[in-house]
Amino acid sequence: MFLRWFHRSYRNLRAVGGNQRYGEGWAIGAWFVPFLNLYRPKQIANDIWRGSDPALPNAAPSERAPVSPLLGWWWAAFLVSTWADNIAARLAFNGDAASDIRSADLAQLVGDVLDLIAAVLAIAAIRALTARQSERATELCSG
Repeated sequence: MFLRWFHRSYRNLRAVGGNQRYGEGWAIGAWFVPFLNLYRPKQIANDIWRGSDPALPNAAPSERAPVSPLLGWWWAAFLVSTWADNIAARLAFNGDAASDIRSADLAQLVGDVLDLIAAVLAIAAIRALTARQSERATELCSG
């Protein structure tokens, strides 16, 4: 559902006058391309933020316009939680002793907490981006 929302929000930029640096398909595809998935989704989220600025109803914003720190916190939490989950999985598959399993369980617990933090930040980012896009659309229709 998140990828569907992300793609739709990126596609909405055309309707609200924002810039799309990449093709719309990259809003989904960028999540699955190795190495590109470490930074391209965040760039697209930045484009959605900038392109949905209600203060600029008749102009497309610059690529250098600031974005909310919320997006940076969400992205950092997402990356760190993904790496923690990966470490936990490697520990679980590589150990046979009870201490190895305990270490894997602890790593999984840390990963789960980080996943929860990333999820809460993702919800906050979705709400902020959606509200911003709605506000910009309202400004364009009324102005």
